[in-house]
Amino acid sequence: MTLGAIPLAQIGYAALAVLFLCTSARAFHRRLLWLYLAAAFFGVSAALDVALDADSPLFVEDGSKLFGVVTWSCVFVGVTVDAPRAPSTVPALA
Repeated sequence: MTLGAIPLAQIGYAALAVLFLCTSARAFHRRLLWLYLAAAFFGVSAALDVALDADSPLFVEDGSKLFGVVTWSCVFVGVTVDAPRAPSTVPALA
């Protein structure tokens, strides 16, 4: 199923990603620059995927996708490392 030229599944994935980032904004606030950088790399990869044909010898698309994955992974590793140090939001049991 498509909505114009965009498959409905891609719209759903994008909506879920935005929902996740909005609900987890407090955990990611220190790493917003890295998130923007990862999104930019993924955007470059997607734009080049559409603009270039499948047999293109350029490695820019795959390289930007790799940098996007690495940057995204660094964000989540950083959040995971910082999580035990963050003040707990769970009320203590009496």
